[in-house]
Amino acid sequence: MNQITGGDKTEYLRRIAEAYRGEFQGIARFTELANRLGGDAEKRAKLASLVNLERCTAEELSPLVTRYGLGPFDYAAEEKIGRHWALKAETWDAMIEMLLTERPSYVAAYEALRDSATAADRPILEYLAAHERALLRFAQLEAQGRGADSLIEVRRLLRYVMRESSESDFEALLRLNAESEHFLSPLSLPRLKFLHGQAWYRRVIGFDRAVLGFLLAFRQAADYDSPNYRWFAARYAEFLYIDRIVIGSSARGQGLAARLYEDLIARARSEGIARITCEFDVDPPNDASRRFHVRFGFREVGRQQVADGMKIVSLQEILL
Repeated sequence: MNQITGGDKTEYLRRIAEAYRGEFQGIARFTELANRLGGDAEKRAKLASLVNLERCTAEELSPLVTRYGLGPFDYAAEEKIGRHWALKAETWDAMIEMLLTERPSYVAAYEALRDSATAADRPILEYLAAHERALLRFAQLEAQGRGADSLIEVRRLLRYVMRESSESDFEALLRLNAESEHFLSPLSLPRLKFLHGQAWYRRVIGFDRAVLGFLLAFRQAADYDSPNYRWFAARYAEFLYIDRIVIGSSARGQGLAARLYEDLIARARSEGIARITCEFDVDPPNDASRRFHVRFGFREVGRQQVADGMKIVSLQEILL
């Protein structure tokens, strides 16, 4: 279809605006559910993925909203509707049942909207329909007891972006670091500015304007006083040291840390860097970090006490 006219166009634009408003209802819905039902890390991560899917879909629809001059929208009212929906789901199973009941009609409606679209609009409306199919598939797999696979379709639609960090990101980086200070060294704004200037790799991952995680890494000869960095500097003439990788609590379990590591490793290889180093806590243990680094092929090359003897870290390397 090349154009839509008359009453058909009025209905077409009404349905696009309705879909756009619905994404803000969805953001509020799954955020509220995370607050109420996220009793364990796995559920919180799943609900965070659904929040991010709704945000990504709103971003996908935004060009159509601008193209057709839709709005203005009362976002506070849409969020209230979303929270009201969430209050009806008193348990995880009740939420899944509600999704199973409601999503099929949304899938059918948005596939019909896609089929009625102009050629220019169709890719965006296919994403809209696909996101409803992903939500339905999530609920189906959860109901079947296949929770380990339930986010597969959702993750295929999440369009995260990695980019170089800048001073405009510092507030977000400090907030993310504070969430994980029990594993990391504290950061003040002056300290972050200094480290950011020293870092060879300094990238964030997120979508739109939201920063969900970051990674800082240093080459040899950096002006850095970390005892772990100095341990490697005393033994290796050339290396790349991962100082910290941080993923916000709302975005964990979505593979973002792995994407940052994959990007870092690819960039290191392209620059002829042969050794990447890092450390993680073994006393008290950080078993999630241990498993993560095993996946990438890191091996232990030493241990040392840090933080005035309060911690023991495993010093790790991978050879490229």
